[in-house]
Amino acid sequence: MAPKKKSPGLAGFFGNNEETEQPAAVQTRLKGTGKYYHVTVRLDQERWERAHQVARSEGVPLSQMMIRGLSKILEEKGLPPL
Repeated sequence: MAPKKKSPGLAGFFGNNEETEQPAAVQTRLKGTGKYYHVTVRLDQERWERAHQVARSEGVPLSQMMIRGLSKILEEKGLPPL
């Protein structure tokens, strides 16, 4: 029985672009290197509405309210706040 011929992979559709590809070791990490770090917090609709309402009543962004909350928890544990 003759060996089965391989079907073309995705590389066949895009051609051979060896010039544009860089090895993983050469690429520079950009995430997490700036002044601020971005965090995603997932809330259901009801919790988001409650959190948003409190932040608006305090006149501060929701992110600032979360920092206050984390700082309070850290202080309760005897750690420095954020």
